[in-house]
This record gives sequence, C-alpha cells and structure tokens, in this order.
Amino acid sequence: MSEVQTPPPAPGQPEGSAHRGMVLGLGIAGLVIGILAVLFSLIPCLGAWAIYPGVLALILAGVATAFAFTKKTGYQGIAIAGLVLSVIAVGKGFFEYQRAKGLAEDLKDAGQQILNEAEKEAIKGIKQLQDQNK
Repeated sequence: MSEVQTPPPAPGQPEGSAHRGMVLGLGIAGLVIGILAVLFSLIPCLGAWAIYPGVLALILAGVATAFAFTKKTGYQGIAIAGLVLSVIAVGKGFFEYQRAKGLAEDLKDAGQQILNEAEKEAIKGIKQLQDQNK
C-alpha cells in the first residue's frame, strides 16, 4: 500500500502547517474533555466514572501532542494542557474507584457481621423457646 503524503508547505508557510488544524482540533478536544473529566472526578460517589472521559481526553491530547512535536506545528501548549488534565482526571478517577471499592468491601464485611450476629441471636431465641415448651 502507498503511504499518504502531505503536500509540501506553500512558500512562506512553516513546515508543519498542513497538520495545524488537526493538532489544534485534537488539542482543544482533549483539553475540553480533560477539563470536564477533572470536574466530574470531583463529584463524590461518581468520580470513578471520570476514568472514561479522561482516557478519551488522554488519547486525543496524546495524539495532538505527538503531532505537535513531530511535525513542528505549534499549539504544543494546548495539547500538553489537555494531556496533563486528562492524566489528573484518570488518576483522580482511579483513586475514587479504589476508595469506592474499599468502601464496598467494608460494607460487605459489616453486613456479614450483622447477619452472623442475627443468626446467633435467632438460634439463641429458638433454643429458649424450645426450653420453655419442655
């Protein structure tokens, strides 16, 4: 298969100008989704779900950053900002997930303990009733 080649820049244009629009679009998309993911990660009990938009922003901003640096298109700042925010969102989302998972395990253990105590009390009550009927 033949590789897609970009046309050479017009006279007076910088080297990577053919990719500028793509880098700017992906960078802004990564930045906006990264901001929304960070804000979503701050919502109690729902912050773990910020992992999904954070990963999407990470991919978009990562591609934009790679193109910005390899093709020398400019707009590296927007792409890097989107990358940083998406990493923060994914990290905070993962932290919230681990916290929720720990809370669920604690609740499960507490529920099991309550059930065990209730079972012991029920057995004790049944034995008392049996003793009274004798």
